[in-house]
Amino acid sequence: MKKDLLQQAFVFYIACLITVGSSPTAWSQSQVMTTEDITRRSDLVAVGRVRDLHSEWTAERRSIVTRVTVSVNEYLKGNYGQAVTVLVPGGEVDGVGEWYSHTPRFKKDEDVVLFARKQGPAEFHVTGGEGGKVTISQDPGTGVSMIAGGVTLDEFKKRIKATPSK
Repeated sequence: MKKDLLQQAFVFYIACLITVGSSPTAWSQSQVMTTEDITRRSDLVAVGRVRDLHSEWTAERRSIVTRVTVSVNEYLKGNYGQAVTVLVPGGEVDGVGEWYSHTPRFKKDEDVVLFARKQGPAEFHVTGGEGGKVTISQDPGTGVSMIAGGVTLDEFKKRIKATPSK
């Protein structure tokens, strides 16, 4: 009797592992989104340069957040003025660092395409985790603005602008 219960429990355990393990979301914390998906879910898409980073404790001092201010050169969706500030989990305050996987990390003076959604009256959060920040670099041979994967910034902007609204 006891042996039968152990066997049934083992079979149930294996079945649960197979069911959960076969789900793609079980393999990672972040959901991979297409450019079109992330554009639709965002209230703003902006091309600009990281102007300022300011890390601080939350009001309860339970975690650290970083306010990232981006000087906007061009809005591809929405329009929220010459600069936009997004709140990102993690950062460093007084030698204490807190970082989260699948959260974008920004650098001062970095050129980016930023996807963000409005949270409350005056606060924005990056849409889609690390996929909500796309770094822009210059091709050393041609000087053309590029993003990862050998795609020109102009091509990427066309895809974003061609995405129908929700």
